[in-house]
Order: sequence, then structure tokens, then C-alpha cells
Amino acid sequence: MKICKQKSYIENKKGFTLVEVLVSVTLFTVVAVVGISAVIVAKSAYEKNQAIKATSDSLMFVVEDISRTARLGDLYRCLPSVVPSINLEDIESPQDSIPGQNCYGVAYEPFWNMTSGDPEDQIIYAFAPVEDDGEIVGALFARSLDDQTAGGLIGINDGYFQRITPRNLNIDLERSGFDVVGSEGFISQPRIVMRIHGTITERNQTTELSLQTTISQRAIRVQP
Repeated sequence: MKICKQKSYIENKKGFTLVEVLVSVTLFTVVAVVGISAVIVAKSAYEKNQAIKATSDSLMFVVEDISRTARLGDLYRCLPSVVPSINLEDIESPQDSIPGQNCYGVAYEPFWNMTSGDPEDQIIYAFAPVEDDGEIVGALFARSLDDQTAGGLIGINDGYFQRITPRNLNIDLERSGFDVVGSEGFISQPRIVMRIHGTITERNQTTELSLQTTISQRAIRVQP
């Protein structure tokens, strides 16, 4: 009698069927795949945002550096065309931008040497095309003050300028540039308006970037 009861108990105790096991494994696999995919997408988005932030921070540092020297500078000059070379013969003559004209470069006398007649110390920034990995992109260049050029033409790609914008930033040369206002006379305080438009490429994805800032000369000039 006792043996029969134990056998009946064992027969009545049921486990999972094969179908239930397969359904459970399938659901677990789907949840795991969705969860891992979400983590991968979130990690990729985070790394992309960090890279874009790093590029934006680098560009803001460049803009702040330009603003710092330009505020204390003088004799602002508009460079109205994108050319591979810049003529230093008249670089110290102030020149405003014509309304509707885009200045692709700007030059000014640095605050540490306000003596005219010395083109070697003139600070120059210019937007220009450059070949990068076989592709022509736009970039911002700064003149190296170590070129020791007394006059004549200096080339953007001849070692006289240094690229100061990140390589993953492609600047739109048609929409970027400078406006120089009030440099030729003493009616208003001279100022420079700088515009930067372009795209940041990161992980085969592009992000639009637009920046504009106005730089006013700190010390108002007094007419002699």
C-alpha cells in the first residue's frame, strides 16, 4: 500500500514541457538582445556626443583666443577673397568690409607692438580650402609669427599658416567669414563680426554647427 502511494505521487508530479522550455528560452533571448542593443546604441550616442562636445570646445577655445587678441589690436583689415597667398605690402592699412561682401580673412596690429611699418608682426586669420585625406574641406588658419617674412606674398599652404580648427570640422567657406566695421575712420568703435558655419563628422554622421560672435575693440581710438 505504501509503495503504491509513492508511485502515484511520482506519476502526478509534472515538469516543464519541451514547448514551454523553448518559449522561455526564446523570450529570454529576445529580451537579452533588445537590452544589449539598447546599451550599445546608448554607448555609441554618448561617445558621439562627447566627440562633438570636444570639437565644439576646441572651436570655442580658438574663438576666445582670437577675441582676446583682436579686442586689444588695431588697424583691422578685411581680406575679401579666398586666395592661396596673401599680400603683406598693404596689410597694415585698415579696410572695412563692403556691405554684402564676405571677408574670408582678417588682419590687425597686435597689442604688443602697435608700431606700423612692420608687417612681420601682423596677426592674420583666414578661412581657406585644404586637402584632407584626398578631400577638399574648409578650415580656419592662423599666421605663424615665426615666418620672418618682411613683405610680399605668403602662402596659406606654404608653412606660413597653421590650421587651428579640428580636422573633423568642415567649414562652409560660402557662409563663414568676417565683417570689419569702423576700422577706416574714427566715427564708431571698430569691431569684427566672425561667422563660422560647418559640419562636424563623427562616426560617419554629420552634425550642423553655427557660431557667430562680435569682437569690439576695447580701447576707443582717439583721432590725432
